[in-house]
Amino acid sequence: REFCGKILIVLSSDKGLCGSYNQNVFKVLKNSEQEYIRIFYIGKKVKDLMKGKDFESLPLSFEDFKIFADKIYAEYEKGFQVDCLYANYKNFFSQEYGIHTLCDFSKKEEESFLVFKEGELFEKNIEKLYFSWQLYSYFLNGFLTEQSARMQVTESMKKNSDNLVKTLQIKVNKIRQALITKELSEIVGGMI
Repeated sequence: REFCGKILIVLSSDKGLCGSYNQNVFKVLKNSEQEYIRIFYIGKKVKDLMKGKDFESLPLSFEDFKIFADKIYAEYEKGFQVDCLYANYKNFFSQEYGIHTLCDFSKKEEESFLVFKEGELFEKNIEKLYFSWQLYSYFLNGFLTEQSARMQVTESMKKNSDNLVKTLQIKVNKIRQALITKELSEIVGGMI
């Protein structure tokens, strides 16, 4: 096989309200998009942010994932290095955004954990299964990070709305108290 170039799979969100998740994915993509011959993306938010760039859009459900993984594996077999841009979930408050090589036949085994050599490391169907599993784990990791970011945003919105309610309640109470004081003053003034 001859090295044909690099392709990138970008995992982002289809929905908003997940804080800086999509912006962080976008920043990493913007800094490295020139390196790639083809870019596949999962999630429409990155497409919206790229404005006018031509990507291969992949509306992906769990049922479609096997078909997608087979398509990407076929690209690897043609000689492409497959990279994946996703958010690696560390914990609720920490995520790492970056590009990770899913498979690269040009590197030696000791240089990268995700390396396949034709006929040496795995039988072809085991290799394909491992490839699909690894890609799916990236997908799930990105999804977990997206949900974590969404939870953080919702929690922040709840705190802000609670503070706003408290502030407005204090203002309402002051206005109500001022009206009561005014009415009492008028009543007492009328008695004298």
